[in-house]
Amino acid sequence: MARVLVVSDDGATVIQVRDADRPDGEPWAEGVCPCGEVISDRGHFEDTVQACEIHLDEQH
Repeated sequence: MARVLVVSDDGATVIQVRDADRPDGEPWAEGVCPCGEVISDRGHFEDTVQACEIHLDEQH
């Protein structure tokens, strides 16, 4: 299982992007922000990392 940590510019917030287990066996990636939001971009790993970067830049 791959995972990547996305860290805000000030280092205060970290989102772990990881492969999620799905019952159908299809690959799916998601990140869970400490604010409670679950972030994913159609389950694509690289796109989800970018979505987490945007979330940190806009929300935190």
